[in-house]
This record gives sequence, C-alpha cells and structure tokens, in this order.
Amino acid sequence: MSDDVEFEVADVSADYTTLELEVVLPGPADEVFSYFTEASKLEKWWPDEAVTSPKVGGKYELSWPMMGWTLSGEYTEVTPVPGGSETQGPVVGSEGRLGFTWAWRHAPDLPSRNVMIRIVAAPAGDYGPMTHMLLTQGPYDDSDQDQDDRENHFEGWEHFLGKLAKVLIDPEGAESEEDIWDF
Repeated sequence: MSDDVEFEVADVSADYTTLELEVVLPGPADEVFSYFTEASKLEKWWPDEAVTSPKVGGKYELSWPMMGWTLSGEYTEVTPVPGGSETQGPVVGSEGRLGFTWAWRHAPDLPSRNVMIRIVAAPAGDYGPMTHMLLTQGPYDDSDQDQDDRENHFEGWEHFLGKLAKVLIDPEGAESEEDIWDF
C-alpha cells in the first residue's frame, strides 16, 4: 500500500466487554471473505501456517512455529458473501458472516473468546470494489488480564488488517515487505 493510502481500524466498542472494530478494505467482499477462510490466502497476511475447514463445526489452526504460538478454534457460522457478476463483484449491501471460537494453545490460562466478522460489499473506491467489515470479539471482563488481552487483540487486529489491506491491493508486493510482526 502506498504512503498516500489511508487505512484506519476504528474501535467502535460500546464498552469494555467486547472489542468491536470497523474497517473498510479494498477489494470485493467475496474475495475479502476468502482471505479469512482459505488457508493459502490467510498465510499471505496473518499466520505462517494455516489449516482451515470453513463449515459450521469445522476446525481451524493458525500457527507461528518460530514463536511456538498456535491459535485454534471452531467455526460457529460460515455464510459466504453472495457472489455478483465477474466484472462487478457482489452487489453493494451483500453480506457474509464468519464466526469462530478463539483459543491460544500456548497460553491455556487465557480464556477462549468468540469472534464474529460481518463482511459487506460497499460502493467502489479508489482501488475499485470496497468491503465494509465489522469484527466483534469477546467477551472480556473488567480484570486487568482481560483488559490487557483486549488491548493486545486490538493492536494485533490493527496490524494484521493493515497487512490484509496491502495484500488486497498488491498481493505480490505486500508479501515481500518486511514486517515487524514476522518472526
């Protein structure tokens, strides 16, 4: 993504019990959805290794072997964005939903969370088709540990959704960039 591209992840949470993030991503909504469900596409912007079975009750596992980190869970909702025409992409307003549980294997003391991602086709922008995304993660309680976890999740999503935006604009160029979170 060039330096003149504006990208912002907005925290629109009503309170401390959930993390609600809103972002507009470049690309058709059905393509953005696929970057959350297809292992080879996930590996372009998030984990080093991914295994997915995107169906309700299906499992996923995302790993960062050099750090000894593994994030795993189960899909609780998988509703792809209805496709549009080959030239136009999904119709503006078309919506997909992806829900999954979230648990770090290397940190079993952290509670499991739930994530729900709404992906909605938005009007075209400077880079063509655009996607509005609302991500909700939680629950969190008011303990210091949970609030630290919530803040860490915000920082992680902000970073990795920025990487996803870069990949959506330039899949080859974004992969070659140095990433401070790559281990």
